[in-house]
Amino acid sequence: ERVPGGRGGRRGSRGGFCAGWRILRWSRRGGGFRAHWRPDRAVAAGARVTSAKAPSHCAALPVLLVHGAWTGAWVWKPVQRHLRRMGIESATVSLPSQIQVSAALAADVAAIEDGLAAIGRPTLVVAHSYAGVPVSQVSASNPLTVRLIFISAAMADVGESTLSLLASDPDPSRWLRFLTGTRFGTRLLDLAGIRATIRRRRDVRDEVFVLAASPSAAGWRRVPSTYVVLTRDLLFSAALQRRLARRATETVEVAGHHVAVWFKARTIATLIAERARNGGDI
Repeated sequence: ERVPGGRGGRRGSRGGFCAGWRILRWSRRGGGFRAHWRPDRAVAAGARVTSAKAPSHCAALPVLLVHGAWTGAWVWKPVQRHLRRMGIESATVSLPSQIQVSAALAADVAAIEDGLAAIGRPTLVVAHSYAGVPVSQVSASNPLTVRLIFISAAMADVGESTLSLLASDPDPSRWLRFLTGTRFGTRLLDLAGIRATIRRRRDVRDEVFVLAASPSAAGWRRVPSTYVVLTRDLLFSAALQRRLARRATETVEVAGHHVAVWFKARTIATLIAERARNGGDI
């Protein structure tokens, strides 16, 4: 059965992120067929939409999830599973800098822009770790970004980078001191640099060190934001996160490590869903 969706959460018009197909699947728990929602909107390159069963009014903001360094879009799968159950539409972006040797910050910014264009309406953007840098830049000028969530992320200002923020950590762990205080450690942080070294592309390695890249603008100055402090994080210490959180409109603390987006997916999904349902209001 085709059910027309609407723009801005209204039903009855064609197109929009809520437009899609309602299909029937057998439910073991319910002992019968249940309706599931799937979008029929084309998705731009660089973004993948994972749809949930849509509520009748589609009032919640769609969510764009952006991963950090050393991970990929796969890290959001547990969060997306919970968001789907909560009726929240979500999409992920694969950052080129974590895939291609020659990709830099500009490529990551372009991928996020493509993800927003694929959704095509006001969106809540979630950044984890390094993703705070490209998300800060994109949100400064893209009108589709109406709400931001930084999860233990580099909520960088102009002139700041992931590495410079880590180096300024007031309470660095032993692991962080190794990563930022030794040449081998800083290279270990740079996934593209390691790949370039393995492939003997030393001419490229220094140019693609995205963790040393700074945003050209800071979108969190104009867009309402939430900073999620992970209190057990050994990369971004709680002290550093709380300092960055002063820049945000709202602060939430979660007892979790740096990859809480995987190990505390339900908690992370719940706080994302709450803010998506509020339409960006805090």
